[in-house]
Amino acid sequence: MSPGQRHAAALIAATVVNLPFGTLYAFSVFLKPMEALLGATRAEMSFVFGLATVTLTLGMNFGPQLYRRLPPAPLALAGGLLSAAGLWLAASASSFG
Repeated sequence: MSPGQRHAAALIAATVVNLPFGTLYAFSVFLKPMEALLGATRAEMSFVFGLATVTLTLGMNFGPQLYRRLPPAPLALAGGLLSAAGLWLAASASSFG
C-alpha cells in the first residue's frame, strides 16, 4: 500500500469512527420533539443522553482492544446484532421506562 493509499484509508477510518459523535450531538436537535412525543421529562431525556455518552465513551476506549483480539467478521456480526437488538428494544417500548 502506497503512502497516499494509507493516508486515504486513515482519513476514511477516522471519518467512520467519528460518525457516532455526530449522532450523539444531534440528540439536542430532537430533544423537545422527543419529550413531547414520549411524554418524558427533561431529567429522563438527560438520563438517556448521559447513558449514550457513557456507552459511546466506553466503546471508543475498549474497542481497539477488541479489534486486536477478535477477527473482523465475528466482531462486525456481533456489533450488528447488538445494534439491531438495541433498536428493536427501543422500538418495541411502550413507555419511557
